[in-house]
Amino acid sequence: MNQVKIFIMKLLKLFTGTLRGRLSVSLILLVISTVAAIGITSMKIAQRAIKNHTVRFGSKILTQAAFRLGSVIDSAETTVESIILDQRLAPLLHNLSSPDRKTSETARLALCNLLIQYKAPLLPGSELTIVDYDENVVTTSNQHFAPKDLIPANLSQNLKIWRLQYLPNFKSSDLIVTGRWLELIVRIVNLPDRPQNGWIVLHLDYRIVESIMTNISLQDVAPSGLQSDVVVFGPGQQVIFPWIAPVDSILTGAYQKLSGQMQNVETIEERSSGENFLVIAAPVPWTSWEVYIAAPTSRLYTELNQIYNGILVIGFICILIAVFSAAMITYFVTKPVNKLRNVMHFVEAGNLMVRAPEDGPLEIRILGRSFNRMLHEVDRLTKRLVAEENEKRTAVIQALQAQIAPHFLFNTLTALAGMTIKRPPAEVAEALRSLKRLLYLSISKNGDFITLADEFEHIRHYLYLMNIRYPGRFSLRMELPENLRHCRIIRLVLQPIIENSMYHGLKLRGGSIRVSAFCETDDIIIQITDNGQGISPEQLNAVWKRDQSRSGIGIRNVDERLKLSFGPNYGLTLVSSMGEGTTVSLRIPFQDLTTGDKK
Repeated sequence: MNQVKIFIMKLLKLFTGTLRGRLSVSLILLVISTVAAIGITSMKIAQRAIKNHTVRFGSKILTQAAFRLGSVIDSAETTVESIILDQRLAPLLHNLSSPDRKTSETARLALCNLLIQYKAPLLPGSELTIVDYDENVVTTSNQHFAPKDLIPANLSQNLKIWRLQYLPNFKSSDLIVTGRWLELIVRIVNLPDRPQNGWIVLHLDYRIVESIMTNISLQDVAPSGLQSDVVVFGPGQQVIFPWIAPVDSILTGAYQKLSGQMQNVETIEERSSGENFLVIAAPVPWTSWEVYIAAPTSRLYTELNQIYNGILVIGFICILIAVFSAAMITYFVTKPVNKLRNVMHFVEAGNLMVRAPEDGPLEIRILGRSFNRMLHEVDRLTKRLVAEENEKRTAVIQALQAQIAPHFLFNTLTALAGMTIKRPPAEVAEALRSLKRLLYLSISKNGDFITLADEFEHIRHYLYLMNIRYPGRFSLRMELPENLRHCRIIRLVLQPIIENSMYHGLKLRGGSIRVSAFCETDDIIIQITDNGQGISPEQLNAVWKRDQSRSGIGIRNVDERLKLSFGPNYGLTLVSSMGEGTTVSLRIPFQDLTTGDKK
């Protein structure tokens, strides 16, 4: 049961699989079903033709045999009836019982001559015998019979009976016989004005029946010798032929169905022991006898084995051709479809520059052309959207940077203004050189991105300027590994964070700021840590909710710039504890500006 389920599941998988698999299986099943239908139909037609031919042939030979047998039986019965009607019979029978010996012998001789006269037209091996009520026996044979050997005890109830009789010592006057006889016994009846009694016995050599019925068969191989498939039923279901008749349930059942109802040849089918039999029956003309012949239908179709084998060979060849043809047809049909599918895979992967081939069947060409037009339109719209998005993002970034630059410049110039009052000109000149370098790193036209080394240098100059304004209040420690110096970062993302640390975390009492960078998987983490007063959770939530901090720049400004430039997975996180300081962490992707390497 499980194997059947597995087979059904595999078959369903084939039908629900690829287009090539469906076409192949459909073509193969179509050929198999066609060959099977043709084969089964051919076999049915052949079987019907063989059956009809067998019926016609069997009916013909059975009718001929029945006619010949009927002629013999009718001739015998006619001969006996003619003797009974012969006017000479009554006086001779009367004289045969005369007490006068001479009269009796004369009557015996006359009766013998009468029987010889009637015997002449009969077939060789036929003998006639008369027995009167006084048990006088007159016969044409050389055999002397006792009346009890000739007349059965139950004959008094029948005017005529046929029976088989084995008389090994019987001697015919014509031929050497085998002792097997077909015997007709007819009671002599009284006629008007002619009282007569006794019996007439006609013996027919059984070989006459055998010569008529031998070698009759419906099968291809006829029985050998004196065998035959025919059964002759006489009166009262008596089997006349063959001599030794085994019990045949098939013919017995057919006889019970057809006996006494046949006018012509009848054909029926009987079933026994799981096998079908074809039965043909014919009435014997001028008698109540019937002839039956039967054969198993399986033996009638033995010649069909060659047809079976031929159909199997043709079917196998057709299946091979179907498999090859299905493979070729499905290959040429699905080849352009597979090409189109491969193009779709490239498009699915994001490559909008590929184009589907416009070849193959008309339907596939139309589909490929439509798909290419769609790709062209999608590519055009995508480029347009990307360009618009880039322009929009660049405008946003530039706007954010524009907020930072004036703010920083204002604070720096304020610090330098205070410095000119209190410091010597040499320090002021050094401060201006540091400001020049700082402004160069901030507003140079080399793009929106700079290296981490430049960004760290920017912070160093910024802290230098802040220490001029607030001497000794802030200390800076920077840690930048050599392998990260050339990694890119957006301009001015560290300076606003350093500025917030100084003005909001360290302004009251001063402190130290530590800036470090390190790798974490494929990203770079930049941490700015101060030991200032820290931020409470309430203030921390307020920082993320407001668009700007009190300094006018805001943590969100830097976070938005990072997300716009690198994606939503990057940005800024802030961790702070009251009285312990604040740590700001920036996550950016590892991108080396000199080699273009990306982790």
